Amino acid sequence: MSVPGMLFKILEDLIDDDLKTFQWFLTLKPPVLDNCKRIAKSQVVNLSREDTVSRIIESYGEASAVNLTIEILRKMNMNDAAEKLKKTYAGAVNDESLQLTCLVSFLSLFTCVFIDSLHLYIFICRRKYSCNSNLPFLVVMPCLISVCYQMSNVDKFKWYLNMSIVDGCKPIPTSKLEEANQQRTVNVMIESYREAPAVNLTVEILRKMNMNNAAEELQKTYAGDEFFKLSESPKSVSFLSLFTSSMCQCPIPKMS
Repeated sequence: MSVPGMLFKILEDLIDDDLKTFQWFLTLKPPVLDNCKRIAKSQVVNLSREDTVSRIIESYGEASAVNLTIEILRKMNMNDAAEKLKKTYAGAVNDESLQLTCLVSFLSLFTCVFIDSLHLYIFICRRKYSCNSNLPFLVVMPCLISVCYQMSNVDKFKWYLNMSIVDGCKPIPTSKLEEANQQRTVNVMIESYREAPAVNLTVEILRKMNMNNAAEELQKTYAGDEFFKLSESPKSVSFLSLFTSSMCQCPIPKMS
């Protein structure tokens, strides 16, 4: 049940005189709770139950509105109602926390699967095109996007793109990057420089941003070192051999 629904259920059980008493407590000075400023009498007089709920949530937010309601109910000697509201709200918070935990776990799992799939795809591309060739566009783009999402300050990264810090990479105009998200930023880089220079420029910018681990990881990924090491792993060699033996028969688009 939502917080407005919980509070309305409580007020719905009050008789009219008790509702007026509840509203009177909202106007007391000093307030019932220190962190909840009093509401002016003119703002609560003759309010319906629905409007009273809306008023206290607008004034205090949902969590504080619940705590204030519990405290007022206790002052009105309605301890059973106060305890009921407390338990109902605690249960709702726990349910929401559980849902959030499940969502975070799912996203973490999805991210791991995505990264593993990307690693495997890059490995296949390396086997297909040989270690010395450039990675295809469809591999470079997700690599760079993944790096951009690791940045806490994408605007700083875009600022460096406006500068000329690598020979052969002209500055990208601010107008092209001003409102660009991570994916659009990568698109602009590849359109401006092509795949290999875009990777090299990103590595240099990461170093200037003191993201040396990310720079090293991207450099190794593009060079293919990490994925040839993967093929030497006893746990993965049989799977990779089986998978790549079939997948390498399929054409992989080379867009660069």
